Amino acid sequence: MGGPIAMLLARRHPDLVAGLVLQATAMEWRATRRERTRWQVSRALGPITRRFVRPRLVRLVFARRFPRRHALRSHLGWMLAEWRRNDPWHMAQAARAISRFDARPWLASLGVPAVVVLTSRDQLVPPRKQRLLAETSSAAVIPLDGDHFVNVLQPAEFSAATSRAVRQVLAAPAVVQVAR
Repeated sequence: MGGPIAMLLARRHPDLVAGLVLQATAMEWRATRRERTRWQVSRALGPITRRFVRPRLVRLVFARRFPRRHALRSHLGWMLAEWRRNDPWHMAQAARAISRFDARPWLASLGVPAVVVLTSRDQLVPPRKQRLLAETSSAAVIPLDGDHFVNVLQPAEFSAATSRAVRQVLAAPAVVQVAR
């Protein structure tokens, strides 16, 4: 959700944002009928899955993501406890906001340098959507071989890509502001 928040901040408060580093994100998540249907189904089934399926599913996903020798495996209990602290209603509201977010009409007019860290094996934000985001925002692209959770699963690679992206944004010339 950081990408939409950063894009909205740049749009609503251009005096506060000199550049954008966008990672594993997209301009929208509802362009296709399939995506819209997925949001509708998740909204309808959300209360059931949050109550009955979610705890078991989260435990299974976390256990698979962090094999026994992973550096963060010893923190698995703490991570699960933190995840359980999320309020289901707030999570549903956040999902609803994401399902309605669409920066396509205004992203090109932000007028700030941008870099997209493109997660090439991302199953939550398809790489094609990340590429389209980069093209629309005239952003440089830093490819990162990983999925949506690369920040946790490959922290060294993620940190290096993030640092490189920040350096590129800082070194970029100021973009001429387009009237909004």
